Amino acid sequence: MRVHIKFITYILLGAILTAFVFLVLLLCIISDWEPISVRVQRVFEQKSNAPYKPKLNKFSITEMMGSTSVIDVVKPDEKTVILEPTMPFLKGGKSKRPFAVIMVTSLARFFNQRQAIRSTWYKWAHDLNIRIFFMIGHTGQNPILQNLEEEQRIHDDLIIDNFEEGYYKLPAKILRMVKWFNTTYLPENSPRYLIKTDHDVFINLLNLVNILRETPYYSNLVSLSGQNNSKLLLPDSVNIPFDSSDVESYFVGGQKFAKPEVEVDPDSKWYMDSKEREMLGWSGPYLPTYLNGPCYIISGNVVGTIYEASFNVPIFPFEDVYLIGLVAYDRLSLAISDIGQQMWLDKSYYCLVKNRTILQRMVAFHPLDHPSSMVKVCRRLPTCKRQMSSSSTSNNRNCNLLASIAKNA
Repeated sequence: MRVHIKFITYILLGAILTAFVFLVLLLCIISDWEPISVRVQRVFEQKSNAPYKPKLNKFSITEMMGSTSVIDVVKPDEKTVILEPTMPFLKGGKSKRPFAVIMVTSLARFFNQRQAIRSTWYKWAHDLNIRIFFMIGHTGQNPILQNLEEEQRIHDDLIIDNFEEGYYKLPAKILRMVKWFNTTYLPENSPRYLIKTDHDVFINLLNLVNILRETPYYSNLVSLSGQNNSKLLLPDSVNIPFDSSDVESYFVGGQKFAKPEVEVDPDSKWYMDSKEREMLGWSGPYLPTYLNGPCYIISGNVVGTIYEASFNVPIFPFEDVYLIGLVAYDRLSLAISDIGQQMWLDKSYYCLVKNRTILQRMVAFHPLDHPSSMVKVCRRLPTCKRQMSSSSTSNNRNCNLLASIAKNA
């Protein structure tokens, strides 16, 4: 009899333990559920979106980059843009300059990522006098260009430039982006800020604008002589052409890396041997101070100077190190401001979506590798959720057309 009781007890304990494990798994699935088809697509796109890492024993990074001459790569005297927005200003013409322009780097095939941005944090932009554009490289007669043309007809927010995409060619892409900004906006109607980001980044525009308008950040702006400047840069102030004698203040900011050590792991995508670094004009155990690439901010009055200064600095394969570290910081001695404590960059997405306090406080979140992640973050923010739910009738009319584009992308 005792044997039977012990046996039954073991069965009951096993059943209780099994039920507990099942309940925990069920709660995990419910809290982070997504259709199997979406999950499979996300895994596929994560793999296809992963930066290409060449075998360095076969191809050097400089070989992968192509030319290291900015003049050769950027072609400053040529119009290289294939498609561009018909209205880069706010409604009302050139007199209605945007407070900020956000340039989102994207790849032609990642239509769904662009749509996720358009349906989430993009919707804040109009009320905040911000324009958002997607920067894409394209070469040859690829059939996907037809899809991009149709996408442009609907949204008018693509900048398609004639260059070849590649991880180690990203500096060239950023320079083409800066070139477009510099030639589109003259000093008298230049946006107050140029913000560079990527299509796997969520930006809380409300927090971003609040930071850019807060006095402590403006009081940290310094003049070219290195002295603190008490004059505030307000969004409606007149933009001044950059000149060391008359520009009083500027801003270059993001998540700051102060003189980080160079990568020494040969298997890392950021590794360069010392000979290659010396060829590109940088040697030693440390990199220059720079800003983390997923999101950084440059005031409009220094964009042109950074662009022109780059002509004399060989292209370095990592765009954030190159544009901010080698050109802005090392060549021009511009001060770099750190607002990294309000940027959730290169951290766990799962910790992010579980912590509403972090979500509401941060400016930028990265990486969000799948469109569903972008939407999930938005739904956790009440202000973004309301914007997302207020879809316009025109967007609904375009649903079938956009679905067709996504299918063919």
